[in-house]
Amino acid sequence: MTFFSNPEMRFLPVPDDRRIEVLPFLKASKKLLPIFTADFLGRAFSPVKSDIEGNINKLQKKYEQDPEKYKTFNDILDDEIGTKTTKRKDSASTALLWLKRALDYICSFLSQVVEDHKSGAKTENMVAFIKKAYENTLKCYHSWIVQKVFTVVAHATPWRRNFLKSLAFGKEDSEEQVITDLEAFTNTLSPNVETLGCLLKDLGLDSDEKV
Repeated sequence: MTFFSNPEMRFLPVPDDRRIEVLPFLKASKKLLPIFTADFLGRAFSPVKSDIEGNINKLQKKYEQDPEKYKTFNDILDDEIGTKTTKRKDSASTALLWLKRALDYICSFLSQVVEDHKSGAKTENMVAFIKKAYENTLKCYHSWIVQKVFTVVAHATPWRRNFLKSLAFGKEDSEEQVITDLEAFTNTLSPNVETLGCLLKDLGLDSDEKV
């Protein structure tokens, strides 16, 4: 049993029509939140956790207004485009954009951990992985001040052996199982993130605006 072996952690496969259902996606996203706590990545990652949780709650609130009407993210975005509310700070469109970016960030980091292990390198200092993930996903959307916060966060990244052991809930000799489960998780998350990214871009809802 590892953190990522829980079936509820897995994001559903992207359907053929590429319309991702809101509820299962948000449930899986919520299950990921503990990874940003002291038990796993560490307290320094609490700003990331807060951001993800806040955006999940905004989307949940929108969904609960009419679960039948807002079954997929396409439904939510089309509705806000129609009501011209996509640019509001509290819009579900903005929440989905930032949730997608944050999930892309953690997916990039975790994928690097998997690939590093499979290559045989098994790099203990994972700071470079988290920095690369940030540079490839979030940095261009952050102001100088926010970038400094993430620099501090990066240097608080735990050592690889400690991180993998925490994902095995302290169990020894579980690295291979952790990596297997981690890879299975990223293989379901990545297509979902990619699909949402394409959707937001196609609808003109992606933005280069910095925060």
